[in-house]
Amino acid sequence: MSCFSKTAPFNAIDKGQLLGLVIFLKLFRRQLRARYIASNAYDPKVYNERHEFYFRNGKRLIDKCAHLLASHGYPEISREYDQYVEKLRDGYSLSRFGDGEFAILKAPVGQRVYFDRVTADGKDRLMRVLRSTNQKHLLGLIHSDVISRQLTFANAMSLLKKHPATWIKPRMPIFSEYDNDILEAYRALTDQSERIVEAGLFRNRGQQKHVEIWQDKDVLYVTGSAKTSEAHGVSVETMFDDAKSLQIIETVTENALSDHYDDILKQILSHPDVEKKMILISQGMAGTVLAFDLAEHNCHAIDLGQPFIYYRSRIK
Repeated sequence: MSCFSKTAPFNAIDKGQLLGLVIFLKLFRRQLRARYIASNAYDPKVYNERHEFYFRNGKRLIDKCAHLLASHGYPEISREYDQYVEKLRDGYSLSRFGDGEFAILKAPVGQRVYFDRVTADGKDRLMRVLRSTNQKHLLGLIHSDVISRQLTFANAMSLLKKHPATWIKPRMPIFSEYDNDILEAYRALTDQSERIVEAGLFRNRGQQKHVEIWQDKDVLYVTGSAKTSEAHGVSVETMFDDAKSLQIIETVTENALSDHYDDILKQILSHPDVEKKMILISQGMAGTVLAFDLAEHNCHAIDLGQPFIYYRSRIK
């Protein structure tokens, strides 16, 4: 029996109770984690049971979130995985709007978001990407199902996870990230459904075809640090060992969008034969904008994010 089976139903918890729950989890994190590991919660059978429990007890909130998204014209997102992998291989560019991009649009100027800080210019650049109608440029958005399921008891636990460098709050905020004013920015995209793909395209552990995107291609990899992948047990060279050739541009690990964006874009565009390369970008929120601006310069650019996460499980 899972240790989660006696947890109070999420649909009986209001915001105040949820805040109390988070404080409780914060105080007893070590003890809870030890119990979590002792319960074999990583076992697939227990994982599926836990997932079922969260979905069942969070259904009311999930339905509420789904209605909010639909009423504000949040676009339908294709899950034609193979089709979009082929498009990316054949010259389409991609920008992905994930947690950080949502947070920048929502947060006040000056606030830190992950490894960057919010600026008016950064907000404008991201909105320009959202308003693009370039048919050779794909836009990755968080699937509405994923957004809805964030609003479960499971995500209350993620409130404990803060990055030690920036001390930011949760990766996917529960209470306000999808407020009406932000959702309005996505309404126009309902007419761009053929361009909308799933933002988690490169993190899907159930799929592995996307590792073929760069096979036999001349790759230019843009990253804050080429050593980041080593924390996940894989080198950049190993990750791209199927590429025809690999060149790396290392930029900055912080404030890429707010303070260094123009310099990074200029550095990429000045690279020899850049228009003949497949440009793969791991540059946080700046990568979202870089992929779009490079596409506007007739380059083939893909906002890759951190493809080395789950890499070992995929190649198996």
